[in-house]
Amino acid sequence: PVNAVAAGLEPSVPTLTDRLPFSFELKSEKPGDGKRTYSQHSQHAPKVTLDITDAEVHRRTGFKTRDHLLTYVSVVCNGDISKIMMRSTVLTWFEEWFAHFEFKYGRTITRLIDLKAEYGPSVMDLRKMIQDKYSLEVGARDRWPTYVSHEEDCKLRKSKWDEKYGKFDDKKSLRVVMWDMTNIPACAFSDPNMNRITYSVYYAMNCFKGGVFVQLCGWMGTAPLWTGAVSDTDYNKRAGYIKEQHQFARDDLVMVDGVRGYRAFLNIYDKGYRAKLVAHREGEQLVLQPDFAESDRRFNRTQTLRSASVASDRGGNERAVNVAKRSWYLKRGFQPHSSAKQMNHAWMTWSFQSNFMYDPVL
Repeated sequence: PVNAVAAGLEPSVPTLTDRLPFSFELKSEKPGDGKRTYSQHSQHAPKVTLDITDAEVHRRTGFKTRDHLLTYVSVVCNGDISKIMMRSTVLTWFEEWFAHFEFKYGRTITRLIDLKAEYGPSVMDLRKMIQDKYSLEVGARDRWPTYVSHEEDCKLRKSKWDEKYGKFDDKKSLRVVMWDMTNIPACAFSDPNMNRITYSVYYAMNCFKGGVFVQLCGWMGTAPLWTGAVSDTDYNKRAGYIKEQHQFARDDLVMVDGVRGYRAFLNIYDKGYRAKLVAHREGEQLVLQPDFAESDRRFNRTQTLRSASVASDRGGNERAVNVAKRSWYLKRGFQPHSSAKQMNHAWMTWSFQSNFMYDPVL
């Protein structure tokens, strides 16, 4: 059309009646049928476009604005335009991302059949689209460091934390991370062994359990889901994040007075964890917990102040747990015939996504 106008000719613009505007070719996934393809076509204009208002984006996906959503998509795809525009259905690339986030957020659409009614493609194709988006998000999360560096944490956190845990230039400044456990509900399983290992006495239900962390600058994340019967102490010992923190601290050496030095993590837990020995064995990491008094024994003055201080700081960690479960897909929990792999993907990527959606919780 541009060349036609330049030449003084009447441009020929395809319409919905003489040309299919939205078509897509998919490869067959049947075994031994790898070269076969089938086509999808749509006569319908996109349901959502880049002209969508920020208020509508916030209502349906949780992102504050369209730009916040697109920024996160760019982060997930590492700025690769081919990945951003990669499609699994007849929908446009923006529709696919928007539908994925809308379904994960779960305020306006909660079932795949609702997603089909709104956007058009079959449930099978939408399920494939969601799996592809999760794969990109998981890849992005694995590429990014699990924690922010000590310098970044000190520069980005509020000044009130400097008084308690030290500034970056202080030789004794602390690399703080707060950990907590929470549950994702699950259905009752027909298999007795599965029913037994997913039942949590503490929560009095079948569930999965996972760790949630937050640093003082507000950066948060999660550790993988385990079956509900595991104790907090056992999870802390075997999940592997203590070892990962040790390796991260060894790579993120802190420069003070021209000398690079190792700065161990200070792990802040609730009093239910027995974590000191495990943390000390992995790079002499530190542990801070409220004091625990047996029977009717009273706290002394120091114990009372320390416990109150830890409880006050851990208020932000409780808010991080709330944010980590704000996705409807996670709130609903594990349903019959659901995919455990996809549930874990949703758990691991939602907290990563939340860092680009919400203000810091601390």
